[in-house]
Amino acid sequence: MEEWAEKLELKFGFSAEQSAETIARYLSFARLVKIPRTLEAVPRDPDDNAVIECAIAGKATYVISGDRDLLELKKFQDIEIIRAGEFLEIMAGQR
Repeated sequence: MEEWAEKLELKFGFSAEQSAETIARYLSFARLVKIPRTLEAVPRDPDDNAVIECAIAGKATYVISGDRDLLELKKFQDIEIIRAGEFLEIMAGQR
């Protein structure tokens, strides 16, 4: 959550209050998962391993990201790692 707040503030110019409110809104419908083990799936950025770990624990089908290190994986186990635009195309039935 800390890294997410940091990205909202640095990349999107959110104030600390705005990022806290945004995260609180997402937490109202998000499902938090416990990470049973740690992976070494993203060698160039070990912090990104948590994204993959959460996706596995949450039985995700997709990870939607703009992070180059994650996108480079393309897929981890049965989880596709794609950009937001690609995901929207999938949801619209255009892919």
